[in-house]
Amino acid sequence: MGRLTRSDTVTAVVAAPVVVLAVCWLAVLGWVLVDGHPIWTVRPRNLAEAAAFRDGAEVVRRVSAGERISVPAEVRPGFISGSAAVTVTPLEAAAKARRIEIIRLLLDLEPAVDPATWARAWCIEEDEGIRAALADSRPGAATTECGPAEER
Repeated sequence: MGRLTRSDTVTAVVAAPVVVLAVCWLAVLGWVLVDGHPIWTVRPRNLAEAAAFRDGAEVVRRVSAGERISVPAEVRPGFISGSAAVTVTPLEAAAKARRIEIIRLLLDLEPAVDPATWARAWCIEEDEGIRAALADSRPGAATTECGPAEER
């Protein structure tokens, strides 16, 4: 081995960032394989959370696995409410999170929603787009009468 020349130094300076980037990329890939995604670490624990997160693929997987849109489940704090966890149906969670596309998906996956679930979703959010999406699948016995705002 001889003395380093100027071209050897230039080659090392140009190649160093590429090598560092490759090593970092391999580290991220290893992390993903072992511990999950480095950015999206919050995963829905139930169908209601999947609806609140606007995770259509997870909604389809959970409904296919047998979860029902009329069964209430807990949604962790900060996703559709302030600092407290709430127990809502997936349809209510989608309405509260203002996820029109998820409301339509839920109603497509399970079109025979019970009137009480539909009415609670109707009353939980007064947004016209949400109500229009719900109105398309209104069960015959469901009411559009809502109580005072503090009951919502």
